[in-house]
Amino acid sequence: MRDEVADPDAKRSLNREMFDDIARKYHITTRALSFCRDASWKRALAANLRPASPPALCLDLATGTGDIAALVAERFPGAKIVGLDLSAEMIALSRLRLPDGDRFEFVEGDIGAMPFSDDYADVITGGYALRNVPDLDVALAEIFRVLKPGGIASFLDFMKPVAPWRQRMDQALLHFWGGVVGLAMHGRPWIYQYIPESLAAYPDERTVREKLRAAGFDVTGGRRHFFGMLETIELRKPA
Repeated sequence: MRDEVADPDAKRSLNREMFDDIARKYHITTRALSFCRDASWKRALAANLRPASPPALCLDLATGTGDIAALVAERFPGAKIVGLDLSAEMIALSRLRLPDGDRFEFVEGDIGAMPFSDDYADVITGGYALRNVPDLDVALAEIFRVLKPGGIASFLDFMKPVAPWRQRMDQALLHFWGGVVGLAMHGRPWIYQYIPESLAAYPDERTVREKLRAAGFDVTGGRRHFFGMLETIELRKPA
């Protein structure tokens, strides 16, 4: 798996196949993996979205089963919510939960090549999105392109610390707990080993911020979760 995660094309295929496979248990699994804290982190992400004016369109990346999309819809009752995900199974489940119509639209697609126009969204969100993209620099350039000037973005994900000892500790914890949840939920202890493997290949928190600024974003805030293993990072595209 480590070789697949390191290769952009292989990682894209791995993501699509894995998330298609786990889609129907994803909602429960994220709760189990986070000791039931995932829902509160997502609620806080939505509650802390503070655009300069009421948004007309909000884009949720790696939308999964629509958790954040539903929360953003509650936060901004007048906005249309568009969800994007690489997994066809995830998109199908999102459409069942939040049917396409005037409020919601769900699109199958790659964050690195989004089927949206420039300056498309007022607000962009994502849960476990940035770490999963095949090429982070390409994805950040795309996110910057589709976000309107003055628009805001917020992303929840695992964070890779700078200190090597902390990286080793987090990796050991994720391997162990991912194996327990994978065995309990799927009968396959290795299925969630993707999480520590993808984090091992991901830049550390300092480098991620450097990449965000290099892409053009202002980093406006952030909150740590679960003893610093995860983070919500808040961004703004200069007007």
